[in-house]
Amino acid sequence: MQGADGNLYGTTFTNGSNGGGTVFLVTPSSAYSDLWPFTFGPGPGCCPLGALTLASDRNFYGTTQIAGTLTYGTLFRFTPPGSLTVLHNFDNTDGEFPQVPPTQAKDGNLYGVTGSGTTYRVTLPSGTFKQLPNNAPGNAFGPLLLALDGYLYGTTSAGGTFNMGTIFRMSTGGAIKVLYNFSGADGDDPAGPLAQGSDGNLYGTTTFGGANNTGEIFQLTLPKHKLNVLHSFSSI
Repeated sequence: MQGADGNLYGTTFTNGSNGGGTVFLVTPSSAYSDLWPFTFGPGPGCCPLGALTLASDRNFYGTTQIAGTLTYGTLFRFTPPGSLTVLHNFDNTDGEFPQVPPTQAKDGNLYGVTGSGTTYRVTLPSGTFKQLPNNAPGNAFGPLLLALDGYLYGTTSAGGTFNMGTIFRMSTGGAIKVLYNFSGADGDDPAGPLAQGSDGNLYGTTTFGGANNTGEIFQLTLPKHKLNVLHSFSSI
């Protein structure tokens, strides 16, 4: 993610000086710096699996998959060049093992989903965490997408009618609507994020399913929510 200073910021899952991953910086001239070392055990968490989100306040927001005070991962704010603040320690009631960073919506607040499917809001600028009333329809491993209509869209790798994953929509109030249930031939396990094309439709991939059961590229039309398989991958 490019910061306000023009440099690129990201995370590593492991290694670094404490072994638990890092926040790092890469300049346009390819100079690399470790900015923050994560660690196992209590503290700011360990093993950030996802990227960072740059919010309008010029701070980065992200999650660690495990560790923290309650061992189920953390939500943090990182202010360059080297200040990190834990905003929330997840437990097994308000979420666990978050895989991805939250997404900033049109109201200026951040919205996210954990690996177990719980959804939450982070109010800015205070950084206050609030669990939202409804869960995603399965395990979520891709960040939410803010679409042009103001809704947040996401995928679950499992769950839904056939337990092969879903595409869902969430409002900033926390209302969730399942838009599509994958069933195998039309895809299975959409573990990645969605993208919105210039035509206004949503695009993504599945890990399995499709004509060869090796994944596909799909399109979900808006606002009709019709799924079109654009390409089935082959293992050959």
